[in-house]
Amino acid sequence: MPKNQKKEQVQLNEKRMETDVLIVGTGGAGCFAAIRAQDRGAKVLMVNKVPWLGGCTMMARAGYAAAVGTSNPQDNSDIHFHDSVRGGDFMGNQKVLKTMCRENVEATFELFQKGAAFRKGPDGRIDQGSREAAGHSFGRLIRVEGEFSHIGKVIMDVLQAELRKRYIQVLSNIMITDLITTEGQVAGALGFDWRTGTFMVFNSKAVVMATGGTGRLFKFTDNPAYMTGDGYAAMARAGGEFVDMEFCDFQLGTYAPAEMFGYPPNCGVWMTQGAILLNNKGERFFKKYFPNRENEGRGLRTEVSKACAFEILDGNGSPNGMVYMNCSNVPQEWMRTARADMLSHYKRAGIDLTWQPMEIAPGNHTWLGGLRIDENAESTKIQGLYAGGEAAGGWGGSNRLGGNAIAAALGLGSAAGKSAGERSRNLSLPTIDEKQVKAGKKKIQELLGRREGVKGQAVKSQVQELMQKNVWLRRDEKGLKATLKELEKLQKTALPKLCVPKGLESQRYLWMREALESINLVQCGQIVATAALTCRESRGSHQRTDFPGLDNKNWLKNVVVWQERGETKARTEPVVVTEVPLPEA
Repeated sequence: MPKNQKKEQVQLNEKRMETDVLIVGTGGAGCFAAIRAQDRGAKVLMVNKVPWLGGCTMMARAGYAAAVGTSNPQDNSDIHFHDSVRGGDFMGNQKVLKTMCRENVEATFELFQKGAAFRKGPDGRIDQGSREAAGHSFGRLIRVEGEFSHIGKVIMDVLQAELRKRYIQVLSNIMITDLITTEGQVAGALGFDWRTGTFMVFNSKAVVMATGGTGRLFKFTDNPAYMTGDGYAAMARAGGEFVDMEFCDFQLGTYAPAEMFGYPPNCGVWMTQGAILLNNKGERFFKKYFPNRENEGRGLRTEVSKACAFEILDGNGSPNGMVYMNCSNVPQEWMRTARADMLSHYKRAGIDLTWQPMEIAPGNHTWLGGLRIDENAESTKIQGLYAGGEAAGGWGGSNRLGGNAIAAALGLGSAAGKSAGERSRNLSLPTIDEKQVKAGKKKIQELLGRREGVKGQAVKSQVQELMQKNVWLRRDEKGLKATLKELEKLQKTALPKLCVPKGLESQRYLWMREALESINLVQCGQIVATAALTCRESRGSHQRTDFPGLDNKNWLKNVVVWQERGETKARTEPVVVTEVPLPEA
C-alpha cells in the first residue's frame, strides 16, 4: 500500500432480509414487475438507490407507444412488433420484441383503468391521434393533455398509488453492489445503505433488475446523476451476458449554463418551426453532412445528432463544447403558447430565446442494449435473473422507434415480474454462498477504511471525458483501443486507490456511493467500448468512421459481450428471427 494511503479497520452493521422476488429499481419497469409478481402470489421486496420513486420513467415527456387500437382498430401489438423490428434495423431479438409489444398493451389498459390521466376522445377512450410518428404504421402514442406534458409523471402517480394500496415494501437509499449466485442460479443480492452505512444481504428466489441504463457514462446526458450503470456492472460481475451494448440513443439537450444541464428542449420541434443550427463561426453546418435534406427540421434525430457531434469534435463548437441553436426565426406567438414553459426556464437562467441562442449537444438519452434475455425476460446465463426496461437487451436494436423506451419499461417489466413470480411458487429459498457475502462486505470495508487516495468523482469525470472523446457518435479503432487501454489503466492504478475522505458520517457514505459508482462506470465503459470495437460497420448511433455505412452482408448479427476473470470478451451471434425476415445483403 502506498505511503500516502491511510487505511483503518471499519466495522459495518449488517442486515439480512428474505423475500420471494427482489426487485431492484422503482421506475415503470420495477413497479410493473412488482405488481405482476405479487399477482402470482410472490412476496415482493423493492429496493431503490435514491429516496424517490420513478427513475427515468418519471422524466418521460410527450408520450409513449402502445398499440391499444382505440384510435384505429386496425392497429395491434403484432403490427407494433413488425414496426419495431424494422425501426431497429432488424437487430432486435424478435422473441423479446413480441413479448414487449404484447405486455405493453396490457399494462397501458391497466394504467388507464386505474385512473391514469391519458388524453381521451369524445367517447371517453384513449385518444392516440391520427398522425403516425416516424416508423409507426398508425398513430399509437399515449399522451396526456398539453403539448409537452410529462407522461412519465402520470404513469408514476398511478403506480406509486398501486404500490401503497398493495402494501409492497420499498427500501430507499440502497445501492445494490453485487448479485449472489449459487450453481448458475441467482440467490439474492448485496447492497449498501448510503444513508445509514448498513451492509445489506438479500436472500431471494428471483431477482428483477430494473436499474435503467448507464447514461452517466458520457459527459452529456439527460439521465439523472445516479444513472451510473450499477445494474449492468452487478450483472456482469455475476456472469451475465450483454447484447447490443454498442447502441444507444442520443438526443439534443442543453448543457450550459450549469443550471440548465440536461434539460431536453425538444430541439426537433423547434427546428420544424424555423430554428437553425450554427457553429462557433456563425455558420449553418447541417447540410454539410446531409446535403440531400432540405434543412435541419427535415433531418432525422440520428442525423442531427451526428452532424452536431462531428462539428463539435472537429473543433467548431462553442467554448463549452456544444453548438448553437438560434431560435430568432421561430414565431414568437408559437413560443409563448406551445413552449411558454421553456421560455420561462431559460429566462431564469439569463437567456431570452426570442433573440439569444441556446447551447446544445447530443446527450445520451436511452441505452438500447442490456442483459441478454429470452422471451420471458430471463437471463440466458443466470437462472432466476430477470430484466426490464433499459437494463434488458434485445428490444431496441440499433435505433429504437420513438415511444418505445417506456414501452420496454412497461412491457418487459411486466414480463419479468410474471416470470419471477411463477418461478418463486414452487421453489425453496436458495442457500446463500457466505464466501460471496464476505467478499462483498470486505470490499465496502476496505473502501470506507481508506481515508486518502483517489476520489470516486475524479474517476467518474475521467471516464466521462474519455467516452465523450472516443465513444460518442464518432468512433474508430484507434480511439476505441485507446479508450480500453485507459480504462484498464484506471482499473489497475486508480480503482485500488479509491478512498472515502474524512468528514461527517453522512457525507462519507455519500462519497462511498460515488466510489462504487466509479467502479461501475469503468466496468460499463469496458463493456461498451469492447462492443463498439467488435462491430465493424456503422449503424444507428454507432458510427465507425473507419467502417462507414451499414453492412447487412457481414454485420446483420448481434455483438454479445461478457466479462471473465476481469477480462472483457465479445463474440457475435445470429439475430433471433421468428416472423420478420432479415433484409437482403
